[in-house]
Amino acid sequence: MRAFVRMFGLAINWDAYRELEYSVKTGRRAMEKTLPEGIWSYLGGHPETNSIFNAAMLAKAQSMPPGEARTALILDAVAQLRHALALDPNAPHAKNNIAVADSWLAGVRH
Repeated sequence: MRAFVRMFGLAINWDAYRELEYSVKTGRRAMEKTLPEGIWSYLGGHPETNSIFNAAMLAKAQSMPPGEARTALILDAVAQLRHALALDPNAPHAKNNIAVADSWLAGVRH
């Protein structure tokens, strides 16, 4: 939990939170505006922030249940994402992401 709290308190996240209006008006991610070079480029150039981000991701992965329960959670998350994308098919990249989700769900379920 500590690692996630530290990550959510990073300046890059607060910058994005302050751009909520941009997201509401455009339907785009706030980080597209606050980090035009992309999150991965930013993290690559900021080792301390990258370390905090990696610690949060590791903590999240370690908190997941093992085996089949984890697979069920992932399937549910992808299914929910697919449903959300279907509700707004004109959102940026929605059609491609729906196809990826459908392909992934079909492959895992068979």
